[in-house]
Amino acid sequence: MSKRSEIQLEKDQILAALAAESRYMTPKEIMQSAGLTLKSHIVRDRLKELINEGNASRKGAAKGTKYTITKAYVTAALSARPKIKAEDRGQVTVQLPESAQKIQEYVSAPLTSRHNVGYKREFLDRYQPNRSSYLTAEEKEARCGGQQRARRPGGCRCTSAHARSRAVRESAGCGTRE
Repeated sequence: MSKRSEIQLEKDQILAALAAESRYMTPKEIMQSAGLTLKSHIVRDRLKELINEGNASRKGAAKGTKYTITKAYVTAALSARPKIKAEDRGQVTVQLPESAQKIQEYVSAPLTSRHNVGYKREFLDRYQPNRSSYLTAEEKEARCGGQQRARRPGGCRCTSAHARSRAVRESAGCGTRE
């Protein structure tokens, strides 16, 4: 995780703690509520950044300084949430993109109305784990858009860390070059 994303995560945790309490809090209370194990000066720096961004406000001075979340930030956060509508049976649904709606309709349909899919017995009979594949090389190429996985030492295309060991690669049959 990059330093920038770590800082953003810490600021998000601070904002979540302030939103959960919805009152003015000391940095120590914020740390406890957010479950942060940062040094107090780092928490104060994150709070200063949140104030500069307009997401938090400060009251008091020196050791009596307390912080809270701003109403403007709460309003913006609420408006950014997905639109939710209540159904007549008490169910709540989230508006989905059209592609996701099609998938949801298919999955929600009764099993009897779906197209049956069977197994290819000859594939199951000749299948060898980690060696054979259901998709042809052309199908794999079409699905990954021409992007190949990086080759590991010895020409292996295994993605798991344990397969980097020579003994494991050879026993799995992936030590040979393709």
